[in-house]
Amino acid sequence: MTIDRTLSFELSNDGDEIDIHFNEAGLDDCISILQQAKMPGFRHEHLMTHSWGGEELTEEVQCENAKLIHKVTIHKWK
Repeated sequence: MTIDRTLSFELSNDGDEIDIHFNEAGLDDCISILQQAKMPGFRHEHLMTHSWGGEELTEEVQCENAKLIHKVTIHKWK
């Protein structure tokens, strides 16, 4: 059985705002990734849509007139 996961980052039309959309499964994934960032040696993590070679982000736009972000990179700095 496949879990229906929603995790999406979308840019507003004017480019000034980012909306994050998720369901419970997407939130769990996001929390897990951020928890991993606390581990020693973590440098960065790429989240991508399927069309960009990943499976972490949802491919479908959740809000009208928003631009889907296909790749989000989480960086950890010392």
